[in-house]
Formats: sequence, structure tokens, C-alpha cells
Amino acid sequence: MFRRAAGWCSSEGGQRALCAAAVFVLMTLPPGLGAAGCCCRNHHHHDSSSGRDSSAASSEEDALASEDARIQRCVRTAVPGVLAAGGYENAARVDACAARGVDALAGGAAPPAAADAVASCIQAQGFPPAVAPIAADFVDCVRRALT
Repeated sequence: MFRRAAGWCSSEGGQRALCAAAVFVLMTLPPGLGAAGCCCRNHHHHDSSSGRDSSAASSEEDALASEDARIQRCVRTAVPGVLAAGGYENAARVDACAARGVDALAGGAAPPAAADAVASCIQAQGFPPAVAPIAADFVDCVRRALT
């Protein structure tokens, strides 16, 4: 969602202030909030017909959703500073690194390994000096959130 907003915001025109406000609003929405207003990403999550297997899957999904929410909280904390110091392109790169961590978790990686994936991604970005300390704080936030 953020990447779509950042792409729209990078277009020419006098809409930057409005756009920055729109991106901020998007960043403050609860993770997983869809167009229909449903926060449940897995519609089968509420189905209790399959008994214990459903309960175990539900527990794993809840853990993943919790870890995802913690990463997104770090993104929401970092993005305003990244936007101010380095613009939308750098904010989108932070968002992409966060997505790598979420993807690692969804792929079965342990939380510390997902935090390492985020850290490696951030390190590979080569952020400008004004953004580097904010990116480092973001990595610290993710490490604290996932360990």
C-alpha cells in the first residue's frame, strides 16, 4: 500500500503536501486493513470446523500477524524521518526491507533470522548520510521487536 502511495506522490505537480498527509494516514492504518475494512487477512481463520489443526494454524497465523504488526510499527516510526531526510524513494526502500522481514517470517524463518534479513537489506541500500542514522534506528527497532 505504501509503495503505491509513494509512486503516486513522486509524480509531478503541486500535490506534495497533500500527498505527504495521505502517506502519513496510510502509515497509521492498522496492518492488514483492506478496502472492505476487514482486518482479517485469512478468512478461514475464524473457521473452527477442522478442530485441532485449525487451532494450531490459527496460533501460527496469530504469531505471524503479531510479528508483522511489530515490524509495521517500526516502519511507521521510521518513515516520517526518512521522508523528511531523504524523500519517498528512500522511504519505499525502508518499506521494501520491512517486507523482506515479513516474507522471511511467512516462509518459516525464526524472528531473529527475519530481523537479520531486514538488517542485511537496509545495509545493502547504501542510504545517504542524512537517512543512515534513521535506517539504523529502524533496524534496531525491528531487532527489539522480533527478539
